[in-house]
Amino acid sequence: MHAPYPDNPADGIQNDTSITLDHVAFIKGFMKRHPYLVTSRLFLSGQSYSGHYLPLLVMELLRENIVGTKPGQFNLQGMIPVNAWTDTLLDNKGAVNWWFGQGLISARIKDSLLDPKGSCRLDKGALWRTWGPNELSAKCNAIRDKVGLSIIDYIIYSLLMRPNKHHILRRTIL
Repeated sequence: MHAPYPDNPADGIQNDTSITLDHVAFIKGFMKRHPYLVTSRLFLSGQSYSGHYLPLLVMELLRENIVGTKPGQFNLQGMIPVNAWTDTLLDNKGAVNWWFGQGLISARIKDSLLDPKGSCRLDKGALWRTWGPNELSAKCNAIRDKVGLSIIDYIIYSLLMRPNKHHILRRTIL
């Protein structure tokens, strides 16, 4: 599931609740248009920020199944969160450690990002977010931007990356 693109200018600013209600409306509309699928097992999945709205969507569908206009209308079987964004501090630390583990950043940059007494308060905003307002310090944003520029040529989830000293060292050890 992805956050829907607003077709109404009033929907331009969304939150988890409005995204959840948009998804419920979509699923209801989809089931109405394709009634032969109503009895099919429904699994919902999403990645990244869906770690916030996917559980809310599941809870809302379960609520609809109990008190909605058509009780039991969703044959919801489960949800599959993938690389879900759930907790700012935990997820930022995970991103930094993953970048380092892939050889995308140096130990110095990793340590400066993870230093709890440093200028990067990883509990204050999404480190990977490169647009819009954020609560990270200017120094932390500068480090993040430097990392972003150094990995701009990569599809970071791909296993095919050009070798660098971190990859060569790791392959030598393994």
